[in-house]
Amino acid sequence: MTHYQIKSFVRHTLGCRCRDEVFEKVYCEEDVHITPQLLLRSRINIGDKLLIYIADAPDIEFVRLNLPTLLSSGTRQRDSKEFNRFRLVLLSPQAPIVSKIATSMFCALKTDEKVHLHVISAKDFPTHKG
Repeated sequence: MTHYQIKSFVRHTLGCRCRDEVFEKVYCEEDVHITPQLLLRSRINIGDKLLIYIADAPDIEFVRLNLPTLLSSGTRQRDSKEFNRFRLVLLSPQAPIVSKIATSMFCALKTDEKVHLHVISAKDFPTHKG
């Protein structure tokens, strides 16, 4: 994913209002294992301020099994690396259905105001794998 694609995605799709200076330093890692069985499509560092995990969520079962692990891993990394915010993005071909379950679970889990959940259609991600 290019720097331009990342900035556009973060600003327009996720609604982040980070200052332009924050985007001067952007790192994107592909295919990052959170656990031996749980793989992120991407882990993005925006200016050492914003941490973004992007995971494929093919169905509701994936969300039920993995949302707590994704959130706790991202929150721990945010805190240990002193990022300001953590955003978890779930890419799903069933975004409306997955979003309902994920949002319900997210609200029930103990997070803080600096943890955000986004569920979007997999086809709306800049590097859609088809």
